[in-house]
Amino acid sequence: MVVKKNAPVLRRLKRALGKLSEIERRSIPTLVIDDECDHASVNTAALRSDVSRINGLIRDICQKLPKVSYVGYTATPYANVLMAETSVDGSRDLYPSEFIVSLPEPENYFGARRLFGDDQGADRNDELPYIRRVPDEDMSSLQPQSRKNRDQFSPELTTSLRSACDYFLLALAARAHRGQASCHCCMLVHTTIYSVCHRRLRSLIKDTWLNPILRDLHAGNPERLDQLRSLWERESTALAHELREQLSCPNELESFELILPYLLSAAGSITITVENSDVQLAERLDFSSQTPIHTIVIGGNVLARGLTIEGLVISFFIRSSSQYDTLMQMGRWFGYRRGYEDLPRIWMTRELEYFFRDLVNVEELIRNEIVEITRRGWTPADMAVRVPQIASLSITARNKLVMENLEQCDLSFYGCHEQTIGFPVDDEFHRNNWEAGKRLLMEAMANNGGGTETVGSSTLIRQVRAGPVRRFLHRYKAEAITIQKVAEFVDNELDAAETCMESWNLALVSAGDSHVISYGGVEKTGLLNRNKINPAYKIPSPHPDSITQELSSRIYLKALMGVSDMLVDVDRQQYKQWLKGLKDPGFSTEKNSWESVKRYRMEVLGQRPLLLLYPINRNSRPKRYNPSEPMDDFSRLPLLHGLPEGALTHHILGIGIVFPEVTRATAKHFLRVRLERPLEGEAFDDDEILRLQSAAEEEL
Repeated sequence: MVVKKNAPVLRRLKRALGKLSEIERRSIPTLVIDDECDHASVNTAALRSDVSRINGLIRDICQKLPKVSYVGYTATPYANVLMAETSVDGSRDLYPSEFIVSLPEPENYFGARRLFGDDQGADRNDELPYIRRVPDEDMSSLQPQSRKNRDQFSPELTTSLRSACDYFLLALAARAHRGQASCHCCMLVHTTIYSVCHRRLRSLIKDTWLNPILRDLHAGNPERLDQLRSLWERESTALAHELREQLSCPNELESFELILPYLLSAAGSITITVENSDVQLAERLDFSSQTPIHTIVIGGNVLARGLTIEGLVISFFIRSSSQYDTLMQMGRWFGYRRGYEDLPRIWMTRELEYFFRDLVNVEELIRNEIVEITRRGWTPADMAVRVPQIASLSITARNKLVMENLEQCDLSFYGCHEQTIGFPVDDEFHRNNWEAGKRLLMEAMANNGGGTETVGSSTLIRQVRAGPVRRFLHRYKAEAITIQKVAEFVDNELDAAETCMESWNLALVSAGDSHVISYGGVEKTGLLNRNKINPAYKIPSPHPDSITQELSSRIYLKALMGVSDMLVDVDRQQYKQWLKGLKDPGFSTEKNSWESVKRYRMEVLGQRPLLLLYPINRNSRPKRYNPSEPMDDFSRLPLLHGLPEGALTHHILGIGIVFPEVTRATAKHFLRVRLERPLEGEAFDDDEILRLQSAAEEEL
């Protein structure tokens, strides 16, 4: 039985079940699968000490069935893991008390991490360069400033929107050349929630882009063809060869000459569609049809949740949100792109790109949390899932969270890894750290009880006593507050009666034969190459002057550590064999997985911390760097980029620390629900769809 999550429909189902006898209901084992279970299923009236209709109806239906299992399914479970176990009416709510499973991300899935990268891996090189910028100055031409301006607003075809439409045509022609002309191929335009603006935008794109480009292609207009050629050739350089080899697509992008014969027919197949709450069901897109759909889809909330756009290649996406779940649900570009994984592009604002990059790390932390709870044999009723907080975003809608049911978590570093990624341009600062690292290595080797080993090009010293490490952490200067607190945390642990901090493994990470020096008694140390990123990534509201100042006074790395660095003190071949034999459906078994490496370290080494030293060459530069290319917010740059001549003459020492799992880890600010029986020791508007749905229900 498939039932819409709609109050009148659920009421009829409840009444039908109520007409059955108790004996009849007992004979019906039932599995309730709640799709998008964070949407409408959560009690949005709890703040008013009430029960929202759909939440109450789902619980009533489950209570009428003696043999029932309820399973919720969603990509954004933030509200679900933060709801109370017991509802305001005293009955059991839909909190996932028995289990929660994080489904592994398939290898060929285009998820948020592939598109936006993460901050946690220096050795992961699979971030796809598909994001294109919509300038802030375009916003006033694409969306009304406020609700009251929507009826008078007339959108304009900005340069960014025109480029996105042009590239959609080019991608459609490329797919035709690949034999995919009979497949669905779509572009999403999501600028605002207002239906009247959607209709005007459809007319705008048709009148000022589609019709003119059809005329120009019929006439063979050389200026138009040169414009398309220039865009295609520019985009053809976006994907490095080593990335293209990892994708399901041709080894080389088609030349413009190869796709040119397909442009006119591709343009002629394009339609422009509006998908919003004003559109009748019979007029909605139907991807089950055998007829290929080549369309530019314009919409708002209807596109944000529930509708899967088949063959989505281009997204023009500028509607922002201040909530985790809304943002992630609006990202309709996630999915599979077999045969054309090199073609997708996303046009968005700088602010949105920042939000999504932050949310990649939020999702990774939550997945790791779920895996750890499952691994220990706990349930969410034993230990609540923690949700990291981002200062500029809300986790979910205010009416889904009752703050008195929530609590902040204490700070601990157990189970975490920390790294230095920000450094000042200050020779004395780096000279101090360089000497501190030298002294640590010499003390460790002089008093070493476990021997010194060469692992690849790196040097490993086992069983280093806590004294040298403790002194190093106090000598080492770090701007990051988190790293500063590490020394305090280690001090507190060493002063405790029982601790695992008495014995450390220490590694000097080396780059082999590149820029070899002698360092701290290690004769052959290859300086590492690490890339600087544009400091605009770290500035909340960038201004050209502030970026110039940051370029000349700070060095930011996207990441220092790589997952493979944490394997320096274990046998890598045995780790690979262990990973192959791991049978755990809720556990990520990808090669570069932080949680899998940490879990293996615990099994092999127990509770032994690892300190990693990273000597970085001050002359580091990206492998693919062209100073003539324009710099965007996430460009990789040489370390000395933007620095005055002679501003930095000293190499840099970065550090990474891996703490074992002893108690549950929390290295950031987290929020979690207060559990009723935890383990010992441990504006109110819904979105447009629900408002319309509620209005319809009132009429029934």
